[in-house]
Amino acid sequence: MTNEEIIKQQEEFFPQNGGALKDKEDKRDYQAEDLLIGVDVAIPSFFEGYSAIKNNWPDMPYKNQENQFSCVGQAWSLYKQILQARDTGERTELSAKSIYNPIAKPGIGSYIRDGGMRTVNYGVNKETSVPSWGTEAQVTAPFTFTDQLTKEAHYFKNRVVASVSTQDFGTIARMIFLNDGVVSGWNSHCVYFSEYGYRDSRRYLKTPNSYGTGRDLYFFEGQGDLYSIWTAVDVTNLKMTNKIQLVRATGETPIWFLLNGHRYWVFNPQMMADGVVEQIWDGFAGVKEISKEELYSYPKGTVPLSELWKVYISK
Repeated sequence: MTNEEIIKQQEEFFPQNGGALKDKEDKRDYQAEDLLIGVDVAIPSFFEGYSAIKNNWPDMPYKNQENQFSCVGQAWSLYKQILQARDTGERTELSAKSIYNPIAKPGIGSYIRDGGMRTVNYGVNKETSVPSWGTEAQVTAPFTFTDQLTKEAHYFKNRVVASVSTQDFGTIARMIFLNDGVVSGWNSHCVYFSEYGYRDSRRYLKTPNSYGTGRDLYFFEGQGDLYSIWTAVDVTNLKMTNKIQLVRATGETPIWFLLNGHRYWVFNPQMMADGVVEQIWDGFAGVKEISKEELYSYPKGTVPLSELWKVYISK
């Protein structure tokens, strides 16, 4: 692909209205390079190439945001569709609106981080439940996410999203292979990069874009800079420590766990079930009784389930 062809591709397939806002620095962000520093997995070379879509859902439908500014929601929903296909084998079209609507700055777009955190804190709904069609005004209009929709979205949650703070092509390709993609800002657009490879003597990243069939885009090394790059870390790649021990005080029913000198309450059955599924801890049968004096000697802390992956970071 010549430079002229690259320019023509961008002119034809890039949006005129933008929609991606560059994230502001936040020191609370996980860093993907740190989370995966102990992972020693050989990845295919650029000459060999890798495509998360071809590997997990070759005929996945394209999305088309038309005149909306919803590219952040489109990119994250495409990414989550591939992760769901990889993890469960099911191929479910997911709703860009369920991500974009609550984080949107109507007529402007949204921050890329906000889209990723929406997939962690809420999840993603099915496209059939929260359709993404319509104008920018329609897709950003006040919308009630009912208890039923919230329950549905919980099933399509990401566990951990992390920032990729580099322009290094090799590192970005590694994230695409390990985590089946990255979401990134590119000019004023946000896209899901699902593939890397080598073409016309240059290394590239490829996105299905969000403007319908046949509008895939190639980003070639040296073409410019990306920004606000994120990946949903595949926790099965993390170097695991021992499971967390659940405890309760003798004669009491509440269940806690101890971490970093604090006690944390396992506050509902869903948190308990999620922890078992993700192999963070064993179930009720693994709860250990300790004295009240010992348990309550630890100061009480609060932490969402997603934060517990900190104990799995390589030391």
